[in-house]
Amino acid sequence: MSDEPTKHWVDGYRPVEVDLSTLAAFAKMLHDEVNQNFAPHAQRVIETLDPGMGALPGGDGFLELAATRGRYLDCRDAAISILDEYRRVTLEIAEAAEAIEQSYRGSDAYSRAQVAQVSAAFDAATKKYGGPGA
Repeated sequence: MSDEPTKHWVDGYRPVEVDLSTLAAFAKMLHDEVNQNFAPHAQRVIETLDPGMGALPGGDGFLELAATRGRYLDCRDAAISILDEYRRVTLEIAEAAEAIEQSYRGSDAYSRAQVAQVSAAFDAATKKYGGPGA
């Protein structure tokens, strides 16, 4: 163990080795999964949850119906938000993987990505897709 008080967390550290050809294939698979499979299905789910007309009447004078409608709308909005977050975050991961692969394409087999470079790839993907902190 190191003499530095915070150094111990990297004792026994081993680098992660990634085959760039599989990283590129992974990025493409994620893009395809979101665009060809997930997005069309999510759109059908969203259209079912929010058909553009009131799913439940307002319930004026009927407090239980009004409460049920409010809860339904809250749950609907949460479900739509979760579907959108899944799409966005999956595309961010794909974008970062693609950026990392492109950065090291043509490099020798012993090139090592720096944590800052990997973090920058994720930051750029977050900005592109409008994630938190973008």
